[in-house]
Amino acid sequence: MKQRTKMTLVAATGGLLSLAFLVYSLYGREPLTELARPGTGEGDRTEELEVEIADSTYTLEVTLKELPYTEEEAGTLLREAAAGLEEIFLNGNTDMAHIMTDVSMPSTYPDTEIGLQWYLSSWEYISPDGTVSNEGLEDIESLQVRAELSLSDQEID
Repeated sequence: MKQRTKMTLVAATGGLLSLAFLVYSLYGREPLTELARPGTGEGDRTEELEVEIADSTYTLEVTLKELPYTEEEAGTLLREAAAGLEEIFLNGNTDMAHIMTDVSMPSTYPDTEIGLQWYLSSWEYISPDGTVSNEGLEDIESLQVRAELSLSDQEID
């Protein structure tokens, strides 16, 4: 076959396919009846939809909220996080009785959506950012540390 004939066939095939896709896109779409919400822990998702009203088409942005944790799931995650709080707080210190360097008091549990609120019996020796001020201490100072964990509508101490 000649080069020119081949090029003509390729162009004609491309044109026909383009026309077929155009017709399908204009008339072959079925109306959307539902949108799947993101699963628990996947985060919210924004979708752009085309809405046809009469002869006009509008773009509509919809935010789909992720599915919430069940009470059982949230409770399990909170208990698991509570078990690891001491290690996070210690931040390399040997134990709760020997705090010599800065501690860690994050506002969320690492790699989760669990919120943390820290309460100390005194903020004199440990600042809210975890900085320890123990210079010049001659006697042992005892502090009570409490953390409140929250996820969805559940909280535990």
